[in-house]
Amino acid sequence: MNSPRFISLIHYGTGLMDAITGCLLIFLPTWTLSLMGVNPRTDEILVSYLGVFVFAVGTSHFFAGSYPTDATSCERWHTIWKISSFVRLCIAFFVLIKIISGQLDAAWISVSATDFVVAMILIHFWRHRVLSSS
Repeated sequence: MNSPRFISLIHYGTGLMDAITGCLLIFLPTWTLSLMGVNPRTDEILVSYLGVFVFAVGTSHFFAGSYPTDATSCERWHTIWKISSFVRLCIAFFVLIKIISGQLDAAWISVSATDFVVAMILIHFWRHRVLSSS
């Protein structure tokens, strides 16, 4: 689990997933929501705005630089993981609460579950300091 290839795959894969989702929400909001199984009854401008946010979270993973080789670059990756996991947990619980209260369709559970799982993986990475500057 500490292999550079696996860690990079998770790091860049989650970033790419959000960057693509964000772009789709920006440019094709109704189609993207229907692809997610969500009733696209929401204002397209608001969904596009949320897409910008999702895109920003995703692309932040690419600001940390290439795979860490020293203490400074390790800390950059850990910082991205801390921020991303915090944002993802906030989104996961917000969406879950809105589903339970009936304000969002049950199909939104995929958003909540994905953000929760990715947040747990990233928290594991930085809490257990899976990167080392060896």
